[in-house]
Amino acid sequence: GLEKERNISGWGKDQLHRLVAAFLEVRFPTVVALNKCDRPSAKQRVTELLADGAAGDDLVPCCARVEAALVVARANGSLAYEDGAGAFNGDGPAGAADYLTEWGTTGVLDAISRAVAGARPVHAYPVADLGSLRGALSPGPLATCLAF
Repeated sequence: GLEKERNISGWGKDQLHRLVAAFLEVRFPTVVALNKCDRPSAKQRVTELLADGAAGDDLVPCCARVEAALVVARANGSLAYEDGAGAFNGDGPAGAADYLTEWGTTGVLDAISRAVAGARPVHAYPVADLGSLRGALSPGPLATCLAF
């Protein structure tokens, strides 16, 4: 809460930190990219996390190494690969075809897409005084709206 101090200039470090934390929590969705799924030691743990739902987080199995290798090979002209696809045509990097067969995609584009899709705009009205709601950037109550 804002407690009794309504003028932001009188806020302490803790109050400002709580305000920023609240904005960050609303603004940035939590998507957990479970990278390095190409490692044998990761398969069982990632499978368990996905089965458990891990406390409601959006979990995406990923392999950035395979994605980067596919993108480089595509740029070199040695294969045809569409970002986020589950397959490619041509001479692929070692282990890439096996990884895609097992996991379906590299997960990189999926993780980014989920994070962007979950980011809803937040509207903020900066005020100089919470009592009168006098604008901090322009005169009048709630005169300016910022979208984050």
